[in-house]
Amino acid sequence: MTIPKVTLHHVSKRGETVFRLTQGDKVLGKGKLTEENKKYTIPKDWFRQGEQELDVWMEDENGEKQEDFQWEKTFRIDLSAPEFQVSADGGFESWHRNETTVHVNAKDEYSGIKNISCYVNGEKQAEIGKAGGNFVIRQSSRNGKPVRVLFETRDHAGNQNRQERNLYIDNQSPKAEIRGVTPYMITSRPLTAVYRVQEENVLDEFHAEIKYENTKGRKQSQELLVWEDHGEMKRSVHRLREDGIYRLHIYAKDAAGYEVKQTAQVIVDQKNPVIRYVDTLDQAKLKSFEWNYRKEELIQDFTGYDYEVRLDGRLYSMGERVTREGQHILEVHATDRAGNTSHAKAVFTIDYTAPEIVFEGVKEGEKYEGHLTFKIGVKDAEDILRKVQINGKEQQHVQGKARTRFSIKKAGDYEVIAEAKDQTGNVAVKTIHFTVQKKKSVLEKLVEPLIRPFIKDDNDDISSRQIKKEQKKKEREQAKTLLLRKVAGTVLGILLIGGVIYSTSFLKLSKD
Repeated sequence: MTIPKVTLHHVSKRGETVFRLTQGDKVLGKGKLTEENKKYTIPKDWFRQGEQELDVWMEDENGEKQEDFQWEKTFRIDLSAPEFQVSADGGFESWHRNETTVHVNAKDEYSGIKNISCYVNGEKQAEIGKAGGNFVIRQSSRNGKPVRVLFETRDHAGNQNRQERNLYIDNQSPKAEIRGVTPYMITSRPLTAVYRVQEENVLDEFHAEIKYENTKGRKQSQELLVWEDHGEMKRSVHRLREDGIYRLHIYAKDAAGYEVKQTAQVIVDQKNPVIRYVDTLDQAKLKSFEWNYRKEELIQDFTGYDYEVRLDGRLYSMGERVTREGQHILEVHATDRAGNTSHAKAVFTIDYTAPEIVFEGVKEGEKYEGHLTFKIGVKDAEDILRKVQINGKEQQHVQGKARTRFSIKKAGDYEVIAEAKDQTGNVAVKTIHFTVQKKKSVLEKLVEPLIRPFIKDDNDDISSRQIKKEQKKKEREQAKTLLLRKVAGTVLGILLIGGVIYSTSFLKLSKD
C-alpha cells in the first residue's frame, strides 16, 4: 500500500496510550497520549518503503503495560511506481499497415502489478489485470501525424507509472487513377488523360508512364515529370492527340508499403477505314466478276471493323462468280471500332460479246472497176480496231481507231482481215474478199457480154485465184485478142452495110 493515514485516539481518563513505529530494529517514530479523548495522526514521513510494525498499548499510572490493551499492525508500504517496458512489432518510428501490436511487460517488487491500461489519442482502449500483455492498435494516422498511445501501469499500492509512445499506422492504400479514359477504350477523337495520386499520409514514391505505338508500329515511352500538388492529391495531365495505341501506367507506394497501380489501353483512331480495290473497278468493263479478297486485303484500318459488300443491292459472298451482262453496282461499307465509317461504290459493266466489225463500200466476193474506196469500223463507238491486213500486209495508223478509210487503185484480188477489240477485251476478226479491176473503155464495156462466155468463171476462193492468177491473165489476153479481131470484122461489116443503106436511102430521097 501507499502511506496510510493512521489516527490514534486515547479515550481513557486514566493511564496513557503509547505507540511506536518500527522497521526491523529501527524505530521510525514513537509517542504517548495522556489526555482523555486526545487524537493523534501518525506523520506520513515516519513511514518508509517496505514492511513496518506499528505497536500500540496502554500503560497505567505506574508505567506498567496493560496486557489486555495492546494492538499491533503490520504495514507493507509501497512508495515506488511500477516499472514496465513497451515494444511494438516493427518499432515505433516506422510505418505500420492496418494495425500493430504493442507488448507491455511490467513489474513491481513490493505490492505487485494490479493492472495496465492503454489510451489511444486520449481515449481508453483496453485494460489488462496482469503484469504483461499485448495491445492491438488499429487507429490510423492522418496527414503523416502519429497516433499517440499512452500506457499506464498501477500496482496494488496505488502507485502508477506512465509511458507515451507515437505509432505511425496507415490502414489505407494510396489511390492511383487515370481519369478521362476507360480500359481498352477506342475513340475517334483526341483525349485528355488525367493522372491522380492521393494519399492521406506519406507517399514514398509515385510515377506515371505513357507507352505509345503509332499506326506504323513505331514505339516510344514518356514519363510524366510535371505534377501539380494539391495537398494529399498529386495531379498530372497528358493529351492523347495522335492516332495510335496508348498504354497508360500509374504507380504509387506509401510509407506503410501499400502499393497501387492502374493501367489502361486506349486506341485513338481518327481516320476512316480505307477500302481498297473498289476504285479500280469503277467504270471497268469485265467479261465476268469474281472477288476473292480477304478481309484484311479489302479493308485497312488501325482498329478492328465490321464491313459488308453488296452487289446490286444484295449481299455479295466472296468467291461468287457473276456473268450476267449489263451494268452492275458494287458497294462496300465499313465501320471501325472507333465509329469511323467508310463507303465505296463502283459501277462496272459485264460484257463478253465480241465487237461487231462493219465494212462500208465493199462486199464479199464483189468486183469493182478502177479506184475503190471503202471504210472499216466498229458498230459500238466504245470499241476500237486493233489491226487491218490487206493481202497479208498490216496497215499503218489503224490501231485504236473506231473507223478508218482505205483506197485501192491497183487492180487485183484482195483479202482484207480486220481485227477489233472492246474495252472488256473481247476480240472479233472479220475477213472479206473482193476484186478490183482495171477501168474499162467504152468498147470493152460493149463487148464484155460477148466475151464473157469465153472467159472461165472461177468461183474458187481467193487463194485459188491467186494461185492461177497468171494462167487467167494469159487466157484473158488471148480472149481479148480473138475478140478484138472478131469485133473489128463485125464492126467493119456493120459500117459497110450501114453505108450502103445510107446511100440507098439518100438516093431515094433525092428522087422524091
